[in-house]
Amino acid sequence: MKKTILIIPALFLLHFLTAQNFEEVSAEKGISASYGLGHFCGGLSFCDFNGDGWDDLTFTRQEGDSLLFYLNEGGVFKKIPSLVPNVEEVKQALWADYDNDGDKDLFVTALNKPNRLYRNDGNLALTDVTELEGLPLNDDFTYGAMFGDYNNDGWLDLYVFNRELQWNTNYLFENQGDGTFLDVSVSSGTDNGHLPSFCGTFFDFNGDGWQDIYIAEDKSVGNILYKNTGNGSFENVSASSHTGTKMDAMNVGIGDYDNDMDLDIYVTNGPIGNKLYRNEGDETFTEVAEEAGVAFHGFAWAGNFLDADLDGDLDLYVCSSIPGSINPFYMNLGDGTFAQSILPADFGLTYSNVIGDFNQDGKPDIAVSAQDGTSFRLWENKNEQNNHWLRLELEGTVSNRDGIGSWIEIYTKNAKQLRYTNCGIGYLGQNAAAEIIGLGTDALVDSIKIKWLSGMEDFLVNISANQTIRVVEGSTTTITGTSTVFNKDLLSVKVMPNPTTNDSPKLEVTSKLAQRATLQLLSMNGKKLWQTETQLIPGTNNFVIPYENIPAGTYLIFVKTEKNAALEKLVVM
Repeated sequence: MKKTILIIPALFLLHFLTAQNFEEVSAEKGISASYGLGHFCGGLSFCDFNGDGWDDLTFTRQEGDSLLFYLNEGGVFKKIPSLVPNVEEVKQALWADYDNDGDKDLFVTALNKPNRLYRNDGNLALTDVTELEGLPLNDDFTYGAMFGDYNNDGWLDLYVFNRELQWNTNYLFENQGDGTFLDVSVSSGTDNGHLPSFCGTFFDFNGDGWQDIYIAEDKSVGNILYKNTGNGSFENVSASSHTGTKMDAMNVGIGDYDNDMDLDIYVTNGPIGNKLYRNEGDETFTEVAEEAGVAFHGFAWAGNFLDADLDGDLDLYVCSSIPGSINPFYMNLGDGTFAQSILPADFGLTYSNVIGDFNQDGKPDIAVSAQDGTSFRLWENKNEQNNHWLRLELEGTVSNRDGIGSWIEIYTKNAKQLRYTNCGIGYLGQNAAAEIIGLGTDALVDSIKIKWLSGMEDFLVNISANQTIRVVEGSTTTITGTSTVFNKDLLSVKVMPNPTTNDSPKLEVTSKLAQRATLQLLSMNGKKLWQTETQLIPGTNNFVIPYENIPAGTYLIFVKTEKNAALEKLVVM
């Protein structure tokens, strides 16, 4: 009788574990090789680095090997010659438009060798500008890195994680807007004091419009949550938020798994178990991994959220570094719990995974980095539930060009969802820029709200499912409560000089029509500093902002009429 009880659950479990409808297609799609040997493998990027609309792949490699770059040509990958000369033990590769010129630049981290920043000078001609742009050439013990805009000035800043206990600290480099970076680690309170940091991510845990920082710390020293105060500094709220658990943390995954419109955190660990921090909405979290069914109790690394079956809630894929052990796939049951599944014959030794849509079918695919001779993997999503989807691409104008740090709210007849954009997430990973949103049976999206780091908000309504939409910041926007349409042919504004040290900068407003207008000076978080009502005449209209002693910083000049609006960013030196 005991044998019968044991055998039946085992057969049931085997059937359940292999239920996920993904197919491993790396060889078929042109991808081969592995990371090789090294310290806990390396990361990868699922990023469209040549700007043709198709998600490309970049893999880091062991010491002595060049990075691998695969161009996506209509759903099939073509290996191209390495774009950079790095042959160090590279851990992470991040593509980001740090200079807001419309193409992707590349930052790579390395162990015991300098990290490198490569500026894209067009057509993937990458120039090493590390020293030129003010970044150090230290032989640091760097694992992860991430881009975000911590001060909301429209320029991507860079945070670097070091895992050497004796002398390395973490670094926050502030983008000065002229192509250079300034080390503000100490002044911002984020240098981290020689703790063994693997990786982390920028995200807005309390929804106040400022990007906070969460760090996965190894060696049971305690993870760190830095709260962005909005004045250039951060406050360590690890204890008060209940997220400072002492563990061997390897991963920071961010997503709203319970669809309550705030961001939760998934952190991987050793056999003691992974952690899932549920956001309570009051700047505290509750750890719920065991009750949610995602603790795992193995040697886990990357843990990434994705909506695999497009049913409107986020599932979770986790890498394991134990040869022969499963890489668990957790399906979200929609009630705050997950059921453990597995991709077909998907066993360790894997470390990093990233999410993209390489064939543009609206289903999230998974790329995986592995080492010790285990080949890289590309999992094509072949789920056939016939659920609907939407892909959103963002382009910032006043905010950073990549739209990093944006909130996306999606409302349909039957559900609401939240997405948040990152550049650097999981364990040494970079997900594709396009957000893939599962809609379940809803073929129409009632509304989408996008809140940018500038404070601007774009709204889209009555959107048909199963398409890709690119949203440009300010194309249809609400600022200080007034809906507007931006059309430079009808209305435009210019500030002179810009940047300025003048207490009263001059505004040149060009209008095609005679119309009443409201002129505003706003802070980057939307606070109104000055406003006036005026009558515009066709042609050029000149104004002076009578606002004395404007502090140094970045501001918005907003001109709105009954039907149109214009926006300009003002930098005061």
